[in-house]
Amino acid sequence: MDLLRELLKNRGLKSELESLVDAKIRGVFEGITLDEIDELQYDHDYESISHLLLLFNVVSCMDEAEKSGASSSERYSFARHAAEEWSLEHINPQRELTIAGSGDRRVWEKWLKRQRPFLKLARNNGENLAFETDEILRDIEKLESTKFKDLSERIVDAFSTNFDHAEENALGNLALLSRSDNSSIGASIFLGKRQEILEKIANGRFVPFCTRRVFLKYYTSLENVASNADCAVNPNPEEYGLIFWTTADAANYLVKIKDTVRRYIFSAAEDSEVLSMEA
Repeated sequence: MDLLRELLKNRGLKSELESLVDAKIRGVFEGITLDEIDELQYDHDYESISHLLLLFNVVSCMDEAEKSGASSSERYSFARHAAEEWSLEHINPQRELTIAGSGDRRVWEKWLKRQRPFLKLARNNGENLAFETDEILRDIEKLESTKFKDLSERIVDAFSTNFDHAEENALGNLALLSRSDNSSIGASIFLGKRQEILEKIANGRFVPFCTRRVFLKYYTSLENVASNADCAVNPNPEEYGLIFWTTADAANYLVKIKDTVRRYIFSAAEDSEVLSMEA
């Protein structure tokens, strides 16, 4: 609003206001180059990743509106955004669940019940995982933390595809979600998270545009893979199913994020050029 008053006072143009706003946005990411986005980590760069994903969502809505013209209904709702507290959701869940050490059997029971409908779809031993889970749920009061930890890790592993610790906590495995929705979804497997997010959308909850697309695997469509020349990951049939979030999915998602926000964030070469000009 201060920028707007200043421009109106000086009879500035809309384009000048847009340029000033763009400059303010670039200032938020000062010190981060486009090439360094790949290295950002959940534990150390939480705020930067949150800002990046918000920018990604807003610009994606703008691009969609421009592409679709008057027929587009996509506008990022800043009013609904301001009404929530926001957090980062791991798309493919972290292998070690924090709830394992809670000692709360009700929490463990709720988590197991959320995963149970999908267990037979596991890559290996789905029938055994389903049978073992049913046995535990029938006598939940006897479940100990070590047993839950072992079973939950095997369930997550059965629906994961070789994420190492760095990949698990990198931008390509993170999406923006309200803190309340993140807490209710918990550490469900990808298929479970997808189902719960679809239910929240159906019930009128505000789920950011790009988060919705992530859980529909929009960024791993054949068209997007073909158009992203920077992505060296070869598509495979498993990517196009909705059961797993793969490292290839994460790579294609990251390419789209970088392509969308590049107008606001310098590459290393551009950053060096600006520094030399300032010197």
